[in-house]
Amino acid sequence: MGNKLRFMKKHIVILLSAVSKQKLLIAAEKTKLKNSAFCICLNKVYPGYNEKLNDGSAAGYFETSAYNIEAFEKLDSLVKVFISINYRSKYERNLGIQKCLDFYNSQDLSILINKLDVDLDRKKLENK
Repeated sequence: MGNKLRFMKKHIVILLSAVSKQKLLIAAEKTKLKNSAFCICLNKVYPGYNEKLNDGSAAGYFETSAYNIEAFEKLDSLVKVFISINYRSKYERNLGIQKCLDFYNSQDLSILINKLDVDLDRKKLENK
């Protein structure tokens, strides 16, 4: 009886460890998606941003992500909606970075990212 109990405890620990690892991987992927959203926003608020700075951050997040392209298309759609909000500066200055930071911290983005778990490629996730 003692051996069976030790065997079961060992397998439960292994199972819990695997579940914890997967949750950590998913959390890391969600962070990448959120960071990508910020980069996409900057690219849309400041057209030519990538060319001037030769920056590939948005592409880097896409390339290393375990999310399918559909997730990034949904993200892009939400960015377009959010950047259409009019921000006015007291001194008529551009508030693009503020707009992107507000988007990055928005409840709308958090809700979308949580819904995008269905677009997570589990095979890619397992290979990380």
